[in-house]
Amino acid sequence: MQASTDKVPPAAPTGLTAELSGKESVLLKWNPNTEEDLAGYLVFKSQTIKATHITYSEILSAERIENEISLPAIESGAHYFVLKAFDYLGNESAYSKSARIVKE
Repeated sequence: MQASTDKVPPAAPTGLTAELSGKESVLLKWNPNTEEDLAGYLVFKSQTIKATHITYSEILSAERIENEISLPAIESGAHYFVLKAFDYLGNESAYSKSARIVKE
């Protein structure tokens, strides 16, 4: 068990992919983290890309260990997704690499 002073975050999630699932929803999949104190994942999305960066907004906190999430309907256009892993003490990983999907 980790001490209450644990400041070590989980590793950033890897292998993130996004695909349209049905007509409206998006299925995100990634490689599961293996840390013993892993509590879940944070999901972030952006539709705005600027010349130097993408600004993400948190859309879901999943307090579970599964490595796929189905997101509800999205509007047309390009969507960028990233994840962070978090542990039981609230330490957050760096962002995963992004996954992009375009809905017509």
